[in-house]
Amino acid sequence: GFLGSVALLILYSIIIIRIIRIGALCRSSFARFFCFGFAFANFIYITVNLSMVLGLLPIVGSPLPIMSYGGSSMLATMIGLGIVMSAKVHSLYNAIALDLSAGILNCIPGVTASEALWELFADAIIHHKDESL
Repeated sequence: GFLGSVALLILYSIIIIRIIRIGALCRSSFARFFCFGFAFANFIYITVNLSMVLGLLPIVGSPLPIMSYGGSSMLATMIGLGIVMSAKVHSLYNAIALDLSAGILNCIPGVTASEALWELFADAIIHHKDESL
């Protein structure tokens, strides 16, 4: 039970940090604000749910994202994750990848070339591992 709870908290932390990183590299303001807001909302849902389980807050019935069964909550979470994935596809470092393939590296405010190249390298490794499975 304890190891499962710790593993779940680590997974939620990874998901929230990843959503924030995707939001930080978004080109449009809407996608950036959506990712930050979605990460914050999930953080609040997780905090409230865990506080209810520990007896620190009264039970109010908010579901644990992705884990608790709930039709509208699960649907809203999956739609939100879909929008976050779409924001990742249209993010800054994907634009840099297109520029690099053309042999051009444009300066993008707020993102250094080394950060963008590191993201490209990390994603290439992750996708390579996924394809080999």
